[in-house]
Amino acid sequence: MEGESCKVTDRKETCLAIGGMAQMALANDVGREITKDETMSIIEQNQKEGLVLQPSNTKIAEFICSCCGCCCGMLEIHKNLPKPLDFWATNFHAVVDKKTCEGCGNCEESCQVGAVSVSEKEQSAVVNLDRCLG
Repeated sequence: MEGESCKVTDRKETCLAIGGMAQMALANDVGREITKDETMSIIEQNQKEGLVLQPSNTKIAEFICSCCGCCCGMLEIHKNLPKPLDFWATNFHAVVDKKTCEGCGNCEESCQVGAVSVSEKEQSAVVNLDRCLG
């Protein structure tokens, strides 16, 4: 975090280690064992706060990171690339319901990768599909 506070959450327990990675975290005193209910609660809170869930890209999951755009190295790289989805893939993207969008800018402000902007011309949010992770 380079000495600065996170702009999205003040919680310190957002990322999850699983299996062997969890055992290593416990052995090195950098984590604690939690129940399935606690796990689900953490993930739900992460989603409510707008953190980006990033599971390990492995056959058997080893971790689920929950990242913000101000502290996460991977999302920082994503934000600095002109077309980040040329380098990695996602099966999801955000969609704007033009009938209900008021153009207030909340989604633009909360998007962790800068993929949403409000078009003054359309007075609605617009999703940049070259940037959106879903």
